[in-house]
Amino acid sequence: MPLPGSGGRRPFISVATREYEMQLSRFLGIKALSFAGLLCLAAAAQAADPVRIGYSMSLTGIFAQAAPSQVNGYELWKEQVNAQGGLDVAGVKRMMEFVSYDDQSNPANAVRIYEKLITQDKVDLLIAPWGTSMHIAIAPVLSRYKFPMVGNTAASVSLRDIGPGYIWFPASEIPDRFGAQLAEFMHGQGIKKAPADAPKIVEAMIAHPAVRRINFTGSTKVGRIIARLPPNT
Repeated sequence: MPLPGSGGRRPFISVATREYEMQLSRFLGIKALSFAGLLCLAAAAQAADPVRIGYSMSLTGIFAQAAPSQVNGYELWKEQVNAQGGLDVAGVKRMMEFVSYDDQSNPANAVRIYEKLITQDKVDLLIAPWGTSMHIAIAPVLSRYKFPMVGNTAASVSLRDIGPGYIWFPASEIPDRFGAQLAEFMHGQGIKKAPADAPKIVEAMIAHPAVRRINFTGSTKVGRIIARLPPNT
């Protein structure tokens, strides 16, 4: 839900959503087969093989301080899914397995890695690297090989230059719009400056009826405020 002052604008999404869903289904092997016999054989084969999921991450270089938070999220996802028997693919449980490389915070390396993941490692799915620059760099690779991916750590006005295709950006707002909305929100709450007033900003957001969920990074003071909230808040 947009913050007050957004004019009710819908989130920016750079993708043909139906095309993304169709491509994702194909790479997971969910697409329905014409013959029941083939379907049974496919299900049996899938039961024996894990779903191999590839990505690059900035484990070294300028993004190395931030990227581990994304790796932790991926590992937690894999741990929880595998603890429940794996991903449900057409009714068959398949364990998750990661294939990952260090892109050294270099977009050119990310391009080579994602091409390798597709053409040599033959992964079933791709998940995102860290940061907008990496997403922009690998978008042509995804289009060339018609391999879908959710771009979950990208937020930049430059995303508007990437046409719909095989990368989906779920960013709720692009910074040039979000910045104006945040400034209006702060003004309405009597907050004079940021980031010094970051704790005040998050307290105001928590109290605001239009705010349902808050994501944050890099602020211990903000983290302590959020940690005091009751579970499921």
